[in-house]
Amino acid sequence: MSIQEEIKAHTQAVLNGKMSRDQRSCPKCGTFHGSFRPHERKRRSFLIIVGRLVCKMASFLMRWKCLLCNQTFTEYPPFALPYKRYVKGEVLKFCQRYVEEDQATYRSKVRVNGMPVCYEGQGEEIDDRQLVPSTLWRWVDFLGGMKKTLQEALRLIRQKAPSSGIFREIYPIASQKYRSDARRIVLQRCLRLFRAEAEYRSLFGPSIFLQLATARFFR
Repeated sequence: MSIQEEIKAHTQAVLNGKMSRDQRSCPKCGTFHGSFRPHERKRRSFLIIVGRLVCKMASFLMRWKCLLCNQTFTEYPPFALPYKRYVKGEVLKFCQRYVEEDQATYRSKVRVNGMPVCYEGQGEEIDDRQLVPSTLWRWVDFLGGMKKTLQEALRLIRQKAPSSGIFREIYPIASQKYRSDARRIVLQRCLRLFRAEAEYRSLFGPSIFLQLATARFFR
């Protein structure tokens, strides 16, 4: 289904009380069980890109209460990222294009077919805002910080396919993309995350970002 349909389906499931966490672990105490109770639903606006237009869609984040440790926590739907208004698919798409192309710049990769991505206005109003390079910089930084998720993915890949070529691959980053070793490492980790994602899906089927990243809160 399209991202619009996915968001609408999630919204209806929340409104109709059809959300559940059966046989899942608690992110607070780590216990694997099904003893959770809906605590509240938080209204949240998500941003998607349709063509060259940033559009807003309203939905919900569910908060749950663990009946064993009595702690509450927020659970993100599969299309969302923590602390990000843009849906996950947009973030991954733009970041992957940037880290995989040597000549890419942040400015060039926040454009679609060479044209700026603009925001949808309210009613007949015109919104002059555009998707800016610093947004893509922050997205790359976010994905490049997912050290534990990458480590777990590589561990599982090694168990399943110890001779996988991913462990012999190098991850060069064009020198014009960074000014410090710290940024180079972030870019390399982001690139390696996408390479691991492709290998993980070929071996296990589901995406890293649906299983490992969600379970580890994108760390």
